[in-house]
Amino acid sequence: MAHQIAFNRCFATPLQGYDYVVGPPLPSPVALFLTWLDANGEPSVFQQTTDGVWLPSQPLTAPGGTGLASIVGVGNYLVALGQDQQLYAAYFSQAGDTPNVFGWSAFQPIFPTLFEYAQGGDIVNPPVNFDDFSATLAWFDGVVSLVIVASAKSVSQTPVGPGDAGFFAYTVNLTATAGFTVNSGSWASVSQSSQGGVQSGQCPALAQTPNLQSIALLGTDAGVLAGWSTSNGSDWLAANTADELLIGPGIDQIVLTQGASTQPLQAVILVFGKPLLCWDSSGNGSIWSYYGPLLPANTINPPTWTTAAAGTGNAGNLQVVGIGPTVYPQPLPWLVWQSPAGAWSPFPYDPNTGEYVDLASGFGPLGNGTYPADLAIGTGWSGNAPALQVGYLGQDGNIYITWQDSGGTWHWYPGLQGHGLP
Repeated sequence: MAHQIAFNRCFATPLQGYDYVVGPPLPSPVALFLTWLDANGEPSVFQQTTDGVWLPSQPLTAPGGTGLASIVGVGNYLVALGQDQQLYAAYFSQAGDTPNVFGWSAFQPIFPTLFEYAQGGDIVNPPVNFDDFSATLAWFDGVVSLVIVASAKSVSQTPVGPGDAGFFAYTVNLTATAGFTVNSGSWASVSQSSQGGVQSGQCPALAQTPNLQSIALLGTDAGVLAGWSTSNGSDWLAANTADELLIGPGIDQIVLTQGASTQPLQAVILVFGKPLLCWDSSGNGSIWSYYGPLLPANTINPPTWTTAAAGTGNAGNLQVVGIGPTVYPQPLPWLVWQSPAGAWSPFPYDPNTGEYVDLASGFGPLGNGTYPADLAIGTGWSGNAPALQVGYLGQDGNIYITWQDSGGTWHWYPGLQGHGLP
């Protein structure tokens, strides 16, 4: 499982203090946090302040009795899957009115108390284990919510409820919640999004559509499953997909992301490491269309990715970075990007040779000798100007960063002591 590293772009005032008529803008962010897990599942944290400087941050510890298996950042929230296969969350707040003084709560368990159903006249509430999850912030009628979709099985390894596909959504209305409290949200089945009665789920990917009216969900078992919710994450519907989207086994990861400015949601699907693309042709998550292989057909050395992440960079372009071998046998970071017109291009790319060149020259035999194991993308700053940041968890256990300036040029952040962020 990926998600060993996560970004959080955090706000001084908790989001539950804001009501919107039509959604964002959000309050001004005060810091970008980068959290990663060590070999034992313990988290470490660095923060980037709005002047673009990275600094050590307040320590975080894994929940008592378990390390963390994976972690995802969304707004002021860290959501994690424990090695005990339970879900946990921590939330951020600024200490009073003191600039650059931040605090993270302890991780709190998200109890699956509403997984119950009738069986033989009795109410059954089986203990469950979670396999994977995704999270997003969503706005409906001006109300902001944290939505988590997770795949789950009962401890007996049977579906949680009769006929369930194994996907469940947990929704917390942040306008009614002080911070994050256990059992303040509600669970709902999203098994309606399955096709062909699939009895389990993996790789959930979740995002709100640009019109702020729907949440889209993609997941997988034997093929891609598509679903969408038009309410607050509790009522889910099946989406229509092209036949090509049922692409069979071998799906390693789904990255669901906002497209370049003016473009709908994009889904990068890694199938045996090959990046394929589909997109939300409906604009509300209800109809998905197949694009095909993500890279141009004349690329001599197309990448085989082990993991990928996406974010909006300069001029509204969508940047998708994957880790994998192409020219070299070792894993390196590679970039493809989508323009606001919808066109996809690899970067950098030599049209004369067809070679696809790695993004960060600081890695590998020509750099520091180490290679990236996982990555995450977030929006931070460079000299008080917004700048897309790509954080890599190196095979040596250190953190390394590349960032993009407003002109589209990529830079290597030397970090503390010139060796990343130790």
